[in-house]
Amino acid sequence: MILQLTPEEIAKKERRRAQNRRAAQRCREKKKQEADHVTMAFKKLQSANTGLRHEIKKLQSEKQKLSNVLQSHLMMCQKGDKSDAVIPSTSSISSSLSSSPTASSSQMAEIVVMETSTEDSSEADDTSDE
Repeated sequence: MILQLTPEEIAKKERRRAQNRRAAQRCREKKKQEADHVTMAFKKLQSANTGLRHEIKKLQSEKQKLSNVLQSHLMMCQKGDKSDAVIPSTSSISSSLSSSPTASSSQMAEIVVMETSTEDSSEADDTSDE
């Protein structure tokens, strides 16, 4: 049994097909825009990640240089100053530096200030002997 459609039913069916095609096209475009957005966000994050990795390497290198400078400075202080001044061991400094690489500069400054003040007091003792 074959159903014969009236012209109104045929027109209605065509309108629905056209409407469905437009909806499918909008859906495909929306999906493509979302994929493009995700791709762009991924590339931005990847670029930021690369920059941060570069920054980490730079900071690790700076930390190593400062640690070497500090260690050589401490060695000179230990050789030149036999007073009762308290000089932190390099191992305790290194461990505190490795636990907080961003604070290494301020930690270095604190240690240098502490050492400078002990050197100043020992120099004052030396000049009073004269």
